[in-house]
Amino acid sequence: KKEGWFKRFYRRHKKWFHLCYFLIFTGYLAASYALQVPKGYNQENLVLGLIYAFFCLKFAFKYIPTTVVTKPWNACIRTIAKPLERVPKHILHIAYGFFVLAVIVITAFSLPERPESTRIQRLIALFGLIVFLVVLYATSNNRKAINWNTVFSGMLIQFILALFVFRSSVGHDIFAWASKFAQGYLDKATNGAAFVFGNAAVQSNVFAITVYPALIFFAATVQILYYINALQWVLQKCATIFMTLFKMSGAEAVVA
Repeated sequence: KKEGWFKRFYRRHKKWFHLCYFLIFTGYLAASYALQVPKGYNQENLVLGLIYAFFCLKFAFKYIPTTVVTKPWNACIRTIAKPLERVPKHILHIAYGFFVLAVIVITAFSLPERPESTRIQRLIALFGLIVFLVVLYATSNNRKAINWNTVFSGMLIQFILALFVFRSSVGHDIFAWASKFAQGYLDKATNGAAFVFGNAAVQSNVFAITVYPALIFFAATVQILYYINALQWVLQKCATIFMTLFKMSGAEAVVA
């Protein structure tokens, strides 16, 4: 199939298009910050800044090789890992497990208490986590195949993410915005159902009318993202990150 004139023009001058995108987005961000700063902190501007940083990095790495990041990173990892190669793996796993446990215990019990998060409640949660791991290990059919690096890394990252969300205003605002966005997204399905069936039918709380439109709307959105290759791109990047952090296979990383 012959390419259209615009597609050929875009492919030929793609760099200039990307530069225009960058300048327009930068101008919009600067204007929004200039208007909002006198009014005080705004959650939407934080999220807008994160989106801006994401697209800037995406455009930058289209022209800058990723080796400028990966080479120093790999060099640091090799430098750190070289002395540890002489240590037996089971010793490393035990030491890593105690390190993760120490980080969780020290951080959890050093933070000030709250009515909804007392130290006794934290101790119960920690005990439940340990029991959960012990039960899974005891009921495993192939304990030697357990990748403890994946287990401990997952626990550590989940704990750090929880601290970021619940103990920092930035993390709380990001996830509050995500929750608000998801609620607004699902409200669009409700509005669509009201347009088709009427407000009375939607307010009757019938399962088929209140649930199915949201499922259809979500499935349609996923199909659109899949069609424009956005979903594949996100899964590929997330899988790469998980493969690097958790030392797992590509299939496991996609599921994660």
